[in-house]
Amino acid sequence: MLAHNIELLSITFFMTCSLCSAAVRRLYRPPHCVSCSDMDFNYPARNVFSLLYSLAILLVPCIVNPDDTEAKMLKQLYFVLFCPPAVTLMICKYFGAVKNWDLWRWLSLALMMPVVAIMAMLSFLGFVDGSQFSENQINTIRYSTFAISIAWIVMCVIVNVKLFGWARRHPDGGDEFSNAADFPCAFALRCTVQSLGAVALTRIFYALG
Repeated sequence: MLAHNIELLSITFFMTCSLCSAAVRRLYRPPHCVSCSDMDFNYPARNVFSLLYSLAILLVPCIVNPDDTEAKMLKQLYFVLFCPPAVTLMICKYFGAVKNWDLWRWLSLALMMPVVAIMAMLSFLGFVDGSQFSENQINTIRYSTFAISIAWIVMCVIVNVKLFGWARRHPDGGDEFSNAADFPCAFALRCTVQSLGAVALTRIFYALG
């Protein structure tokens, strides 16, 4: 019972933090940003960040109906589905804006649609008691999740290799990013390590159950 309560509190805490972070990043306007164009320049990934972290609202059935089969599946699959797109899209949006690189947009949109569809379906059905799927359908969802996750991991690796290449071409860039000549190399390399590390950890935790 104690472990169950701690798990519910953890999910509630994560969902609350994610939604608050999404709201602050979307709605807060610093004094030095007087227009939307200023916000987009100073915080180029703010819309992507807000959209991705607002997806935490889909975890509500994991709190209100935690024993439902679909709610349990959503809890197990959420980070496997969420983490690779989240780190990849924020890197693309942030550093892509600095380097005027837009080729990632259509591919990421195509890959993001099944992620949201699976999460939304499990969230919706998580409010209904009992399993709505047969064993074969559950296996199909898991295999589909695995395939989508692998596709996103491949894209994440490609994006990070590109980011690493940009950083290598600006070895003296430090952390300045006012223009392309002052590419934030140190920050970019930290993002590469952190994003690949986060993706690897979610796969390890999922494999360990």
